[in-house]
Amino acid sequence: MSTIGSVFRNDRFLRVLRPTVAVLGLGAALWHSTHAWSAYQQSKLYQTSDPSASDYFWSAFQMEVGVTVASLLAGVFAWQLFRPKQRP
Repeated sequence: MSTIGSVFRNDRFLRVLRPTVAVLGLGAALWHSTHAWSAYQQSKLYQTSDPSASDYFWSAFQMEVGVTVASLLAGVFAWQLFRPKQRP
């Protein structure tokens, strides 16, 4: 058995890893959602005065929304993935 495989079978390790990774994923989603909101506001601010800046912030908004969704899914996936095995 490999060392990495045995670490992920350790129930005590999983009890710490599971909530830690899930909270980090959800925290990253929250962090990136604030960046997305800021980019959205800036794209609307520059919409009439500087269309090229508005396009830049719109693309930044789209990227941050994608990262937000990916972080959220990573947190939820980690919660499911690192579930300790049930004992009979």
